[in-house]
Amino acid sequence: MNPAYFSYSTMLFYYFIAIAVTLIVKMAKGNNKIPTFQENTAYFMLFIILVLFAVLRKVSYHIGGTDALNYQQYFLSCLNTSSRFEDVDLAFGYFTKLIRSLTNSPVAYRFICYSIIAGSYVYFIKYLCPKGISSIPFLILIWPYIKSFNTMRSSLAIAIFLISLVLLYRDKKMLAWMFILMTPFIHRMSVIYVPIILFIWLFGKKLLSLNGKKLFIYLIVYVVVGYFAARFIQSYIISSSLLKDSSSADSYYIQMSMGKSIFANWPMLLPHVLLLLGLVIFNYKLPRTKQINFIKTLFIYDIIIYPPAIIFGMWRASEYLYLAS
Repeated sequence: MNPAYFSYSTMLFYYFIAIAVTLIVKMAKGNNKIPTFQENTAYFMLFIILVLFAVLRKVSYHIGGTDALNYQQYFLSCLNTSSRFEDVDLAFGYFTKLIRSLTNSPVAYRFICYSIIAGSYVYFIKYLCPKGISSIPFLILIWPYIKSFNTMRSSLAIAIFLISLVLLYRDKKMLAWMFILMTPFIHRMSVIYVPIILFIWLFGKKLLSLNGKKLFIYLIVYVVVGYFAARFIQSYIISSSLLKDSSSADSYYIQMSMGKSIFANWPMLLPHVLLLLGLVIFNYKLPRTKQINFIKTLFIYDIIIYPPAIIFGMWRASEYLYLAS
């Protein structure tokens, strides 16, 4: 939020939305005996609240998200002017052009975009959040959603990624592959999360069979290997000037951590470290259901891939599996 436009009433409104989301999740997942009608009603309420919250906000200079006005202006002009989305993130460019060919309303554009983003949250919660789960952690679900007001394109990629994971869980593998391979063409940062399907296939069962101590050792080994592999790739990309024809942002982000210790980003790493310790300590208490095992595998991948993501300057990477964590 731009300090010049800060207001306590807006902040309190955000808190109100966060509490409403939490109560609705409790309504849907609070216990194992919730009727199907009540659960589906809660999902509909959650979807409507999140979509209206995003669509009806004011979008202006530094209001409604720093880049929100840029996305709006791109939408309005995309059929008549060229942009970088003709060379990178093509799916986002074509998606925007398709909507623009149907309407010139920025509100309609935001409605479609945020219906996908909010819908992915609801879809993920419905199929991958166990009944009886505590609703308290969902207070912070509003955080990545509010960030999407600025980073709408990456949030769309994350939404498609979440949908692909649910499809994979539901054994709709072809659709899952199609969706997940689409994500780097919405936001190229997603490329680091595409291998998650292969990871689940190759290592999922092995990792799930480990006790807490062995799991900790395996994860540390994977994290270390991933770290050095990322450093090698980073050095190779920079030294070979592979990004010389890409946008300046790519080159800037991948060089951000060059020559710096990864521990310089300890505030970004700390939540994952604490979650890793929690997983190792309480691993034996987790139910061995398909649902829990799938979530656990997603979480393990997130722990392994997050240090390389930081090295590559992918500071939004923590949002991809935010719901799973």
